[in-house]
Parts: sequence; C-alpha cells; structure tokens
Amino acid sequence: MPPTPAPLGLLCPRAAPSRGAAIVVPARPAAAGAWVSHGSAWLPTNEGTAAATVLVADVRGFTGLSRRLGAAATAAFLNRLFGAIVPCIEAEAGSIDKFIGDAVLAVFGLPMAEGDEADRAVRAAIAIQRRVADLNRTAPHAAGTAIAVAIGINAGEVFFGRVGAGTWAAPTIIGASVNSAFALQQACKRCHASILISASVRRHLADRYCLRLLDAPRPHEPPLYDFGETAPVYEVLDHHSETTFPGLRAALRYYHRGLAASRAGRFAAAERAFAAALALNEHDPLCRIHAERCRRLRAAEMTDLCNATKRLGVRRRVRL
Repeated sequence: MPPTPAPLGLLCPRAAPSRGAAIVVPARPAAAGAWVSHGSAWLPTNEGTAAATVLVADVRGFTGLSRRLGAAATAAFLNRLFGAIVPCIEAEAGSIDKFIGDAVLAVFGLPMAEGDEADRAVRAAIAIQRRVADLNRTAPHAAGTAIAVAIGINAGEVFFGRVGAGTWAAPTIIGASVNSAFALQQACKRCHASILISASVRRHLADRYCLRLLDAPRPHEPPLYDFGETAPVYEVLDHHSETTFPGLRAALRYYHRGLAASRAGRFAAAERAFAAALALNEHDPLCRIHAERCRRLRAAEMTDLCNATKRLGVRRRVRL
C-alpha cells in the first residue's frame, strides 16, 4: 500500500480570499472526481477533468542570473522570491500545483469552482508584479539587476489527479489549457509584456481592468505575434503606476484607436494614434512596434499603388 502523500501540489492550503472571508473547507467539491479533506485542503483520490484557471509565473533571464549567482545563492534567491509570490496567490484562494525551477504553476477553481476564478487569477498576477516591484525598490538581490517576472493566465478544461509512477506519483494538473498558460508566459518576452491573458480568461472577467489587445490584424495579414491560436491575447497593465507607465488610460485609448484604424487599412490615421500614445509614454515597445508596422504597410501600399498606376499607363499607351 503506497505511503500517504505529502501535502504538495494541488494539496496546498486554501487560503482566505482577499475579501476577508474565513477559510472554510467545503462539504463536497463541485469538481469531478473524488476528493478527501486534508486540513484546509483537498486531496484527489480519483482522477477527472474540470474547468479551471491556470497561472504560470516565471523569472525572466534566469539562466544568466543563475550563472552569476552560483548554485547556493540561486536557491536562496528563488526561496526569497517564491516567499513573495506565493502569498499573492494564496490571498486570492489559489493553489500552488508545483514549482518548476524558477517557475510557479498555480490553479484557481479546484477543487471547487466559485465562478470568479478568472478575476482572482488576474488579481493575483497584478499583486505579484507589484510585490516584485517593491522588492526591486527596497531589497535588490545579489546579482545587482532588477527582477522581472513574466505571467501567463489561461482558462479551460484541465485533468487533475495523480501522475507519475509508484510512490513518485503526485497530484497535478495537465492539459492543453495548462500548455497554453505556459505559452502565454513565454510570449511575454517577445511581446514586451508582464502579464498576458487568453480570450477565455477575458470572457470570464467580471471586474474592470486596464487591458489592451495585442494585435488586430486584417483577415489576410499575419498576426504581429503567433501564439499558435487564432483567439486574441490581452495584456494586463493594472500593476503599473504613473511612474512606470505615464498617462496609462489616455495612452490606451490612443493605442486601441490605432489598432482599429490599422485593421481598417487606414495606416496614416493609425500612425497618428500610435504617435499620440508614444507621446505620453515613449518607453512602450509594443506601441512602437505597431507604429513601425503601420509605417511599413503604408509604404508598401504606396509602392503597390505606384506600380499599379505605371501598369495602367503602359496599357493606355499600348492602346493608343
């Protein structure tokens, strides 16, 4: 008979939500499968599938950082960072599934869905970014560079249960929804973003957040960033302050105005909108990338128009 599993993975205690409610172990989880109580957490005694929201947080530039710090100092750095990240997740009633090197995999909505999992995951991500910013200001780490954390959030069906072999089997979550959360986290670097969420998360949000759509290409144009999916991806910006992102809300209005104009093929108008957004915050790489793309598309459009005009002129001369 296998030994009693340690309280790891999905077994992390269910912390009191930020709204101040007390920790309550539900009489029976709503998720599929059989569960037994373990203190204030639930252990899966069975396997099944359920809808959940998945959060992945990862340290940027960790490979170079670990080389500079050395093994012992790297472990101390991660323990300190995880000590700051985990309370942000637990405060929103999330559970830590596992630590994977410098990454954290967390889940909201297991074993019991409450309907606000997407909001809780986004609030946890915002709290993590603010906590990391506080650490960078008050207690810089030994490597001498600022800590940067990339976060991806996705919602969908996951498998939960024990995965592995023999006594090494451990409770975890797997599935395409988990993989997509990892893909969003990895895309943060390419998109110059800190928090990216999928369209499925966006649909379930009840609260209002500062979100911006990464791209809105025309039907025949390739997207600015390829995530392997056609669904839109959004960046969450609520963790920013006036110092880190000046004129945020006004810049967002100009940014989305530029996206709409670009999708309609009005590239000159789109350029003006993106320029107005950059005038508020010149250190916005995503907005600058969109402005440069509009400039290239407008130049290509003018070239095509000139070539078409030349061809038309040649045909008229031949007729004459």
